[in-house]
Amino acid sequence: MRLDFFLILMVYLTGLSSDVIGFFGLSSPRKVFENPTVAHYINGSFVPQMDTMLPSFDDGYLCHALDLTGRQRKLCTKEDGYPEVLMESLVVATRACQEEFIDEKWNCPLDFTRRNLLKQATKESAFLHAISAAGLLHTTAKACSSGRLEQCSCEFNHIPHERDSPKPNWAWGGCGDNLRAGRKLTEPFLRAAPVKMSQTTRHFAEHNTKFGMKAVQRASELRYRCHGVSGSCALKTFYRVLPPFQVVQKKLHEDYDHAKAKPAASLQKPSSSKATSAGSGLRSYVGLPTLRLITTDQRFLKSRTPRRPVLDMNLWYQKGTRVDFCRRSKHSHGTSGRACVVGAPWRRKTQEKDHRSHGVCDSLCCGTNRHVARYEDISRRCNCSYVAFNVSCAECREREMRYYCL
Repeated sequence: MRLDFFLILMVYLTGLSSDVIGFFGLSSPRKVFENPTVAHYINGSFVPQMDTMLPSFDDGYLCHALDLTGRQRKLCTKEDGYPEVLMESLVVATRACQEEFIDEKWNCPLDFTRRNLLKQATKESAFLHAISAAGLLHTTAKACSSGRLEQCSCEFNHIPHERDSPKPNWAWGGCGDNLRAGRKLTEPFLRAAPVKMSQTTRHFAEHNTKFGMKAVQRASELRYRCHGVSGSCALKTFYRVLPPFQVVQKKLHEDYDHAKAKPAASLQKPSSSKATSAGSGLRSYVGLPTLRLITTDQRFLKSRTPRRPVLDMNLWYQKGTRVDFCRRSKHSHGTSGRACVVGAPWRRKTQEKDHRSHGVCDSLCCGTNRHVARYEDISRRCNCSYVAFNVSCAECREREMRYYCL
């Protein structure tokens, strides 16, 4: 009787969706960025810290502005401060995407081309899912440690990995960024959206969403404080902190450059023919995935419990879904009219060699001599002087050569 109860319970739990798919901000197929409130913060001069920069909107207004689904809106309004965290994460992820791709053929537009890209498992949609999930987890973990959310606080009880196990004179302490609490808030929020997409696209989206959150975890740093008489550092208290999001976004850009193309057939999970008779019977009766029998015997659990699958640390996109961003289409505006430079790149001089050609006319304009030169009048501040604690400058105008793609 007890076994039947556990089987029925597992049938119910299995029927619940466990997919963690990014369906927020950049990865949302909705018209999120057409809302005036969202556009205001995206187009601002700097990333706002939501506790000081946002107007005093009520939670319902912000949740409506983010164009969330019904279940996401319930989670959004469940706790004070969470709508501001969601808005901040959307701004951080969006600006990160546009900063990283400002000099490339695909420059992370926010209009209908983004929504069309999300309908397929393209290389660009992989980055959108990853950066959106990473921005949400990073912002939420930071909000926990800064006391902006009531459900979580600093991470005091960190479980160390083998590579950073504390020594006898070490101790875990301090106020670390709470990644575990951040995941507990982020995953249900991303899971709370109904996803209307093909099964293949769904698999790719789920993997890339998890990859984005894993990138935040891998970027975390170990820091310590010394304790002892006269700074002797007899005891070190360690805690984990997250670096600025610029570190995560640059790493995700590198992962985008080396994303792995996978055929759709490689993601199809084969049906298990070695399931237990009870599990197979339940599957044929209720039409749910095969279940494993539940037991309280620890010896059985130790020997039979499957290991958690290791996440492939590569962004995935479906083989054969490359998009031509040189020409106008439903996925791209093309590169005609884009500003470029002739000769050495002007924005990524200090980046690795993979980015050397970004922004250069021959690369951005999709071919040699596919650009035009124009003289333009440019106004600059000049002849600045410091008088009475104020800096006053004159406006100087000069002509400058600019280049644009044809």
